[in-house]
Amino acid sequence: GLIMVLAWMVFSSVGMTIARFFKSEWSDKTILGQKVWFQVHRACMVLVLALTVVSFFIIILSAEGYRDNLEASDKKHLNSHPILGIIVLILTCINPIMTFFRCSPDDSRRKIFNWAHFGVGVSSHILAVITIIFGLQLTKSGVKIGATYVVYVYIAVFVVFEVIFEIIKMRERNQVDDTKYEMRIIEGEEKKQMSGETQKFSRIRFFLLIGQLVALGVLALAVIVYILLDIGAKGH
Repeated sequence: GLIMVLAWMVFSSVGMTIARFFKSEWSDKTILGQKVWFQVHRACMVLVLALTVVSFFIIILSAEGYRDNLEASDKKHLNSHPILGIIVLILTCINPIMTFFRCSPDDSRRKIFNWAHFGVGVSSHILAVITIIFGLQLTKSGVKIGATYVVYVYIAVFVVFEVIFEIIKMRERNQVDDTKYEMRIIEGEEKKQMSGETQKFSRIRFFLLIGQLVALGVLALAVIVYILLDIGAKGH
């Protein structure tokens, strides 16, 4: 549970945000021959994959059977928890495999790949968060209901940040288009204005990213504390 919370509430959330809203940043810089945003995104998602696999094997090794964590007192919808966990693992493994079949940016099929990669990524993230919620609600987990409420807050916070990022992206696109349309007599003046607008939106994005990191980190830590308190209580 601890590992899944860290993987999906922090690393996956940040990785998705970087991929969707930071492709224009560090455009003139690379890490090991790849764009910075891509390397940061890949690092986050590799961590998600590694932590998810480790978490899955820990659960398998600690349980006596496929449904060992389920009890008669659990609500019916919680019976899907182990199945959802397996689906999340499969989707998490599929996405990096898909990247080996990524076509070049100018290929007509690139949009299909982008949507497929995006769809698998978002689906795995949504299902992972649902799986975490179901796991926290299991009788055998013993975690207080407050942990579930914290995850609900995480969902709301994540969605709010993504909406704000999307609004900023749309406003930047509109302003850049307007600047291009209003052609300046002096070319240097136009470039200077374009650069200023771009830098302004870049600063806003970075401040939002820092805010998102802090907010998600605090919420993930809160859930982890709830789980650790339960582990500590069981140890006595």
